[in-house]
Amino acid sequence: MSTLLQTDALDLAARIARRDLSVREATESAIASIERQNPTLNAVVAERFDAARAEADEIDRDRPEQLPGRGPPDRHPT
Repeated sequence: MSTLLQTDALDLAARIARRDLSVREATESAIASIERQNPTLNAVVAERFDAARAEADEIDRDRPEQLPGRGPPDRHPT
């Protein structure tokens, strides 16, 4: 089993924010798990893997280098 599938959402988000992991990589891991398990589970009836990959690529491409609220606070003289 992929270690990504054993990662909680907060850690996954932190890894993506630090750019240790791309959204595309996380998406591919989830898709691979679905493809392995769904023949037995029959839980996913409408696959939209190509759209998910395209959305992940768009997020990776469009996200800023520094996420808002992640840097030091602005100090304004009063």
